[in-house]
Amino acid sequence: MYVFLAVSLDNYLIANFRVSLNRDTLEAIKLIFPCQPKLVLSDGLTSYAQACEYLNISHKTISSRVNQAVESRNSLLAMFTQIRRGFKKLSNVIEYIKAFVVLHNIKRKLRMQEPGGWVKIQRPLMEYLVNHFEELFAFG
Repeated sequence: MYVFLAVSLDNYLIANFRVSLNRDTLEAIKLIFPCQPKLVLSDGLTSYAQACEYLNISHKTISSRVNQAVESRNSLLAMFTQIRRGFKKLSNVIEYIKAFVVLHNIKRKLRMQEPGGWVKIQRPLMEYLVNHFEELFAFG
């Protein structure tokens, strides 16, 4: 199973994600198209280049040795999913990833408001989750 993340370079928010059994051009198009980017930076997977060509978007390949915004989010996602022993249905994986994306983006926004105050975001994060629970987790 593959998880695709589209990360905005200007604020490192996760703009879109895809969970798929395939790692092909169609999945890359489904990831990129809703974001409407001007430029896509990716690893060497040709599916991204083909998707960008199809969507008429500039594409640049970045070395895997560079600490990319997406790659650093992948490690966060790996830590987030390690607490799970397995998923019985694909829909469960998708809901779990949605929860990760929502939490990640809220934490990023709070960190941008309080630069350097990494510990200070815990209380605002909990308050935000309580006050916006229904809209954040209205998956459908």
